[in-house]
Amino acid sequence: MLLSLVVHTYSLRYWLPAAVMLGTAPAYLLSWSVWRLLSTVLPTRLYHTVDDRVYSLYQSMVLFFFENYTGVEVIIYGDIPKKENVVYLSNHQSTADWIIADMLAIRQNALGHVRYVLKDGLKWLPLYGWYFSQHGGVYVKRSANFDEKAMKKKLSSQTKLGTPMYLVIFPEGTRYNPELKKVIDDSQAFAAKEGLTVLKHILTPRMKASHVAIETMKEHLDAVYDITVAYEGTLTADGQRHPAPTMPENAVKDDSRISRASGLCKKLVGHFSHSWKKKVALTEAQEELQLPKHALITECPTRWGSRQRMIERVLEQQKALSHILLADRKTRHLVPQWQDTDVLESVSKALRPLQEFTDALSGEDYVSVSYLKPVLHLFSTKILAVNDEDSDLTNTIKSKIVEYLNKNYDDEDTQELLDMASFLDPRFKTNYIAVDKLPNIRAKVMSDMKEVSQKDAVNSETTTGRENVDTDLPSSAKKTKKSLGSFFKTVSAMPASLQLEEAIASEMNSYLLTPSIDSAEDPLQWWKLHQINFPRLSKLAQKYLCIPATSSPSERVFSTGGNVVTCQRSCLKPEMVDMLACFLSRKPLNI
Repeated sequence: MLLSLVVHTYSLRYWLPAAVMLGTAPAYLLSWSVWRLLSTVLPTRLYHTVDDRVYSLYQSMVLFFFENYTGVEVIIYGDIPKKENVVYLSNHQSTADWIIADMLAIRQNALGHVRYVLKDGLKWLPLYGWYFSQHGGVYVKRSANFDEKAMKKKLSSQTKLGTPMYLVIFPEGTRYNPELKKVIDDSQAFAAKEGLTVLKHILTPRMKASHVAIETMKEHLDAVYDITVAYEGTLTADGQRHPAPTMPENAVKDDSRISRASGLCKKLVGHFSHSWKKKVALTEAQEELQLPKHALITECPTRWGSRQRMIERVLEQQKALSHILLADRKTRHLVPQWQDTDVLESVSKALRPLQEFTDALSGEDYVSVSYLKPVLHLFSTKILAVNDEDSDLTNTIKSKIVEYLNKNYDDEDTQELLDMASFLDPRFKTNYIAVDKLPNIRAKVMSDMKEVSQKDAVNSETTTGRENVDTDLPSSAKKTKKSLGSFFKTVSAMPASLQLEEAIASEMNSYLLTPSIDSAEDPLQWWKLHQINFPRLSKLAQKYLCIPATSSPSERVFSTGGNVVTCQRSCLKPEMVDMLACFLSRKPLNI
């Protein structure tokens, strides 16, 4: 019965913010209406000042629920501009686009100054339609019905009073929806007719309102923000667009339990990282409870696996953390409940094995690409296989990971590359290649071997020709005597092409018949020893096995370059940068 109650509690989580926001809306509008009546005898500027504060209060509540109940994570790169008067121009593809503008405005302490340019039809919304107009919003009609004078008058009256402006405009006029082909075709046809760039992922902007706004407020503006909003999952692997998620879909796109538990972890870790007193108290609690003296780990969006390590560390230090947080009434809300603990344990159990594999596949001192097929097979059949002993959440996470990996490696070219790398690795050969794909891989290998042989033959002929030209033998040189073996040498009646194909087939068959080496051995050392027996295959191995399994090695090079070329060392010559990057990327010597 208790489990049933918990399930229903989670399923009804989103009713709480909806009930609070809708329940407080009438009270908010009523209080605003009273203030609007009183302000008729007061200066207009005073009305806007109080109205902006009240509007900011209500919108702050909306943002609080949206950012804390939906699992949305806001990451800002760079410096946030100070509070300023701006025109905010953005593409429009979801009902959640307006909340994106609010997220930026609240971090500039300008949420109450947000005003919108809206379609004229929205002014008939009960209460809200009239309120947005009184708050400073502008209603406009499209194309020929656009009333430029009315918009100028509305904006001019506010700028003359010095009203702070954070004017949000969606120039497209309507949401981009890939399912509405006619709207997209009409937009692209209009752009082609007017000689404009034909846009694929947004509609052609209608710039009248934007032009009027910027022209009217140019003396009042500090900046114009050009914003492009992109939603995850709207572009498929084959380049097809899906509609952007609506506001409700954004709210429940992730498992709410995971979002809440991981969000609680981040708040908890942030609380300890910003208080030296809490750090000292944590050290004392670790000694008292005989826990490892480990510091908490902060999640870093650009470092893979940091969330997993953060969760593991919180679970490890849970007793010490609860001991400290429960002692202070102000921090008791940060203590993970038993539901949160169950969720964190399920997530940790599903993700823990992936950490070690990720670190191993990201190495650059050994062959890694040929491991991908065996690793994917191991994930599907053992490590990430559904287990009756695991919780439902753990099994769900495992299934989603397997589905994601299969989708990302499902491309035919990628599969062929992985099969070739696995085939040329003497540890695996054909063990992890599908039976129906094996004939194609063998044919591909033989074709590449033939191509290698032909290139070697051309290079050999070129080298021989150069030697004959450069070597000037004296005319009086004696004729070379024949050896006894030359009398018994026979000329094969088989064409050269057939001899080559027979040699290639023999080499490949011999390679497949050799015993596979241990999985811990170095395949490059094996090829070095057996290069004389498999000359063509060894060259193919050099071609394929040098490919890294992940982009981590290249990312390390870029990071090293970024550490070398800084603002203080921006005048380094390219040759010096190359030498420093090479020096810093060297492996430490074990002395």
